[in-house]
Amino acid sequence: MSRTPPACRAALSPCTAPLPATERDGALALAVGLGTNRAFETGRPVSVRELVPGVWPR
Repeated sequence: MSRTPPACRAALSPCTAPLPATERDGALALAVGLGTNRAFETGRPVSVRELVPGVWPR
């Protein structure tokens, strides 16, 4: 019997169908990475809104 908790097993098991992703999803994922790099450079939190203005209405 596996000692891995059920929630972990579900999260680690392969998906049967890929989730659809759009170009916007990819661009936002890239923006998160850019924000992470900027945060390391500046030592302060960086918002994706700051990097990609106009993505989310205020």
